[in-house]
Amino acid sequence: MSLLLSAVPAIFVLLWSIGFIGSRMGAPYADPLTFLVLRYALALAILAVSMLLIRPTRHLTMRERGHAAIVGVLIHSVYLGSVFWSIDNGLPAGVAALIAGLQLLVTAMFA
Repeated sequence: MSLLLSAVPAIFVLLWSIGFIGSRMGAPYADPLTFLVLRYALALAILAVSMLLIRPTRHLTMRERGHAAIVGVLIHSVYLGSVFWSIDNGLPAGVAALIAGLQLLVTAMFA
């Protein structure tokens, strides 16, 4: 189990970075928001299996769940929806990935 837990960051980075390439490859075949829903379904399946394997012991309060839900909706609908829409409208995937990477620096700068 500790091997699985130590691999989680690498798996996360791999799956996150593939999203930009996948969105560019899928753009000619599906609407960006449809493609994003398919990505969410895959992510949900991966998360569900990992939660069954790891079985976390900490239980969140309703307030913490609400905050997590709001952040999740904002990140995935506004941020990723905008990225997928931009890539579908011609923005190179590499530029989208650079802008997304700069998001952390800008957040740290304002913090």
